[in-house]
Amino acid sequence: MNSLRLFMAGLIVLLGLPQGVSTQEKGYSIKIRVFQIPPIQTVVSGGPAGKGGIIGTQTGGDISTSFPPHVVLIKTDLDSSAPDGRIKQALFDTGYFKEALTFLSGKVGWWPIDDYSIYYSANELGEDSSQRTYHEPPGNSGRNRHAEYWLTLLPKSADDITAILAMKFETGEPSKRLLLDQDISVPLGKIIIVGFPTETQNPQDQRNTRGSIYILAIYVQKTGN
Repeated sequence: MNSLRLFMAGLIVLLGLPQGVSTQEKGYSIKIRVFQIPPIQTVVSGGPAGKGGIIGTQTGGDISTSFPPHVVLIKTDLDSSAPDGRIKQALFDTGYFKEALTFLSGKVGWWPIDDYSIYYSANELGEDSSQRTYHEPPGNSGRNRHAEYWLTLLPKSADDITAILAMKFETGEPSKRLLLDQDISVPLGKIIIVGFPTETQNPQDQRNTRGSIYILAIYVQKTGN
């Protein structure tokens, strides 16, 4: 008897909805993966030294010098299921770190730091109250050390093709600095790669270091109707 009452109540609610109206709210799912590429990297190789001995060779240096001193945007055909390695390869396919890939035998270090899954309903887009900031304290897990940072997101608009996200990225070492502050246009259903260095000016010693390189892999998908 109780089951019958529940069924009838649900049927009345459905019949009371206007034609063409879905019970699933329209919204947008946003996924962001954060990576760091450290500037100083080395690779150690070994080989025979004669008389049964082995000699080791260490090659490396500052690999950041081939990265531009500004934000780069890279469109891809990858979706949210793409493994980290595919995202890494999409960055390398642009030609960045070409020299490093050669002398490091393709073993450029790439550290996953964190990932975020965020949902916004359609009526939250463009509202100042929808801004969200994620704070990541300094981390050190094995060799994967990263500086403190703040990632701020505000979805400004979206349709069936593209989402516009206002994004900021700040680091806290050695002092708080704003590295990214711009609107990012993200094609729905495809990952866009956003890369930027911690150093954008050439230092006085002319090494042209870019410091650590941060990489954001951003994916946006529409949900509901």
